[in-house]
Amino acid sequence: ILNRGQEKTLEAGHERSLFGTSSERSCGVDGKDIDQNTFVVLMQGGNYDGEDRKGWDTHVQGFTRFYNRLQELKGKNDDNCHANVHLHIHSMESYLIESDANGDSDAPPMVLPGGHQQHKLLHDSGLPRDVYTLDLSKHQPEIVAAYKARASVCLHASKVEGFGMNVVECQAAGTPVITTNYTAMGDYTKLGRSVKPLQMIKTTGLYEMALPDVGGIADALMELYLEHNAAIQTGQKTMNQEVNQWLDTTFSPLSVGSAFFRVLAAAEAEYVERAVAKKVISFSPQKVLASSSGYALAQGYHTLIADWDAPWTLIAPDGLTVTNPKALDRLCWEMTLFHPQSNLMVLPADDESFDAGLNEDTALLVRTYVITGLQVQASRRSSLVGLAMQHGAHQWILPPGLATKTDSFNNERAMKTDEL
Repeated sequence: ILNRGQEKTLEAGHERSLFGTSSERSCGVDGKDIDQNTFVVLMQGGNYDGEDRKGWDTHVQGFTRFYNRLQELKGKNDDNCHANVHLHIHSMESYLIESDANGDSDAPPMVLPGGHQQHKLLHDSGLPRDVYTLDLSKHQPEIVAAYKARASVCLHASKVEGFGMNVVECQAAGTPVITTNYTAMGDYTKLGRSVKPLQMIKTTGLYEMALPDVGGIADALMELYLEHNAAIQTGQKTMNQEVNQWLDTTFSPLSVGSAFFRVLAAAEAEYVERAVAKKVISFSPQKVLASSSGYALAQGYHTLIADWDAPWTLIAPDGLTVTNPKALDRLCWEMTLFHPQSNLMVLPADDESFDAGLNEDTALLVRTYVITGLQVQASRRSSLVGLAMQHGAHQWILPPGLATKTDSFNNERAMKTDEL
C-alpha cells in the first residue's frame, strides 16, 4: 500500500476509523461519529480524463443533496435513531499512473491531475470536512475489495462505461450499487438502483454519454439509506440470495467461457462463408462482384458525413470525373475482398505524376470506416486528405485512365498558383 497523505479514517484502531470495531450505535447524520452501522457511500474509480466520464462532479452533487436533506430531517421532531452517513472516495489519479511506470516513486511536481481536482471539488460542495474521506492512493486488490465490502452502497452512476467492473464487484461483495441506467451499467444492476439519465450528451469526440441525474442519485441514496436503517433495526441485513445466484450463473468461468465460444464459433462460420464466396468470385469467368457500388463520392469544401454502405469513399476535388466507373467499382470490390489490410488508394487523374508528392487536390479512395473515424476530427476535404495520408496503411496507386480533371479544376488550380 502506498500511503501518501492517508487520512485517519482509514487507519485501523483510530477512533473514527471506517474499519473500527465499535458496535455502539450513534444517532444523528452529521458524520462526526463512525461505527459499524454508519451508512458509508463509496465512490471508486479512475480520475484522469477531461470529460469526467466517471461522473465525479454529479456524484458529489448527488451525495451533497442527499446529505443536506438528512440535515433537514434532523432538525424536525424525529425521535428515531438514524445512522450516520460518511462519503468515502477512492480515486485513482493520473499522476499515480505515472508513478506506476516509475517504480512507484512519487510523480514529479509538474505531473498534474488529468481529471477533477478532488480536494477542491469536495471543498466547494460545502460538505463538512469530517463527513468525507478522500483516498488518492494506490492499493493492493485486497484493500480495494475491503473498501467495497465495508461500504453500505457503491455510488457508480457514470456517464459512460465500457462494462463497469466496479458495479459487478460491489454486488459480489453484497453491497448494493447506484448506477446510471445506460448500457452495461443498467443491464448489470441487480442489487441497488439504476437511475434514469437526465439526458444524453456528446463529447467533443462526438461519442454519446448519459448525463447522470443529480436528483435521481440523491433519491436513490435516500431509499437505500432508509433500507439500511430498517435492516439495522430488524437485524435482517443478509446477502440477497437471488443476486448471488445471478452472479454465480452469469459470471462463472463456464458461463463466460461458453459465451466466448459462441462468439468465436459465429466468427469462424462467417469467415468460412466469406472464404467460400471469395473462391467463387475468383474462379468465376466474369468475376461478377456485388451489384451495389464499391465506392461513394465525397466532394466539396466540406464533405458529406459518411453514412453510406459502400466500403470505399472517394475523396476528390471538385472538377474530378471518374471516366471508367465500372472498372473503378471492380477494383474497389477486389481490394475489399482480397486486400483487407489496405485502407488507402491513390487515384491518378489522367497522367498525373506524384514525383513532387501528394497534395490536398490528390484524389484518394479511403475505407469508409476510416473516413467515419476521421470525420470526428474534421469535415474539410483538404483536412481529410491530410489525415487519411497519415492513417493510410498498405497504400496503393491505381493505374491511370480511370479519372480525369476538367478544365474548371485546372483553371482553379492555376489561379491558386498565381496567388501564391
